[in-house]
Amino acid sequence: MPLSEGTRLGNCRLVRKLGEGGMAEVWEAIDVTLERRVAIKVVKETISSLPEFDARFRREARTAAQLEHPNILQIYGFGVENGVAFIEMPCLSGGTLAARLESGPPPLPETVCEWVDALASALDAAHERGIIHRDIKSVNVLFDQSGRIVLADFGLAKSMADSSGLTVAGTLMGTPMYLSPEQARGESLTPASDQFSLGVLAYRMLTGRLPWGPNAAPAVVMMRIVSHAPPAPSSLRPEIGPAVDAVFDRVLAKKPMGRYDSCGDFAAALREALLPRWDPTVIDTPTVVSSQPILAAPEAVVASAPPLRRPRPVAAPQPLRTSRRSGLVVLLLLFLGVNSVVLGLVVWDKFGAKLPWAAPPEPLAPSALPAPQATATPAPLPEPSPDPESGPIVVVEQTPLPGPDPAETPSLPAETPTPEPTPTVEPTPTVPPALPPGAIPPVRTTDVRPTFPDELMRRHAGLDARVELEVLVLADGTIGSIRVERGVDPQIDDLVVQAARSQLVFTPASLRGRPIGARTTIVVGVRFRLTAPPG
Repeated sequence: MPLSEGTRLGNCRLVRKLGEGGMAEVWEAIDVTLERRVAIKVVKETISSLPEFDARFRREARTAAQLEHPNILQIYGFGVENGVAFIEMPCLSGGTLAARLESGPPPLPETVCEWVDALASALDAAHERGIIHRDIKSVNVLFDQSGRIVLADFGLAKSMADSSGLTVAGTLMGTPMYLSPEQARGESLTPASDQFSLGVLAYRMLTGRLPWGPNAAPAVVMMRIVSHAPPAPSSLRPEIGPAVDAVFDRVLAKKPMGRYDSCGDFAAALREALLPRWDPTVIDTPTVVSSQPILAAPEAVVASAPPLRRPRPVAAPQPLRTSRRSGLVVLLLLFLGVNSVVLGLVVWDKFGAKLPWAAPPEPLAPSALPAPQATATPAPLPEPSPDPESGPIVVVEQTPLPGPDPAETPSLPAETPTPEPTPTVEPTPTVPPALPPGAIPPVRTTDVRPTFPDELMRRHAGLDARVELEVLVLADGTIGSIRVERGVDPQIDDLVVQAARSQLVFTPASLRGRPIGARTTIVVGVRFRLTAPPG
């Protein structure tokens, strides 16, 4: 019976043709009884005229109508009228997956994982009921108005419990590009056949192309499916790592027993390879960085903290009450001592030559004469400014007083505190995050040795904290990105990140002898020590 706008099939009136495939046409229609918009799938006459078709169609449509799953397209009804077999389904407005893949770039890995999870859940639910889909392809995957993905066209499904002989081995049903090797050979099918087709669909989502090449004849495609391995996804999309290649090696295995136990297992493995989860309980032992000395009381030296075993919030260092009073006493003594030295120099300069025991002055070259204003006035003492967080702690803002010029007073070099050696670090092992099974984590071969300005160390005097960094180590061993997981102060964090980016060297993670990208965490402990002046 020819179909056209206005044709009645059951309770539905056809409105317009939406699409056409090798086996059926899809029409938009109106259910005149319920007054709702529906989609009608009409099987082509060349198929519906087969002698055994009517019994097979009714049996399999009735089986598919019993499936209840949020990601399986519901069947409202079915029937055969005037030799035309049709299935009534919801009419979704979100379009097909084929239209989305053809109109833009490949979707994000997160989106691919969500779609594959939903389709795998739908297929596992059908397999538990003994139903094999047999025709998974991008045009049979639809979206509703909210973006929910659903799998349609279970009308060609085969019941594994069927023994009527109406669907037998040797009958080829499905789209060549998505067929499993056993389908191409005309063998009996299992749920592993649907898993293979789902793997082909996921390959198409990730790489933007089908694994068997575009525009090939069906016979060539089926030959490649049976005997050729597809290109590794990482060869078509470099940002995809070797772990993803291993997942597709298994899901597209030529033998059903070489694939995953279920579609859900394949979806979980793909998510783990594409989006490796970060284990928050794994943390690196801190690398403690000591600063240059700052004048303060000896009591304020903070002992090094033991290595962290689990991540905890980094608490701001609490100043010691006893260090305030003793720090003020030290500052007062320094002030009086420096003033006494300067006053003594001024007196000696004015009256030393007039003393009876003073030696007669020797003539000096003009270039050796000191500038008249060099010792005219004593060096002023900077006013301490209170710390906005911890109260008016003078030690925090104290700037070391400059010592006398050695060219003028060679007898007073001991007043300047001697700086300690360059900050050192203690090398610590890097504990890797969760990796694919069998993977070797990245190995850190250097430490981080940041340097800090004196003004920054004075402003944060007494600091004992840790900066936790998440580092992406690429497959070539270079640093891809560094992110501050837990910091101390924006300026300190920036200096630590800069040092880590320029100083860190890693041996990359590997899987089965091939390097892969992986994330790891390092912790840089920052301690600004307070030391008393020598003597």
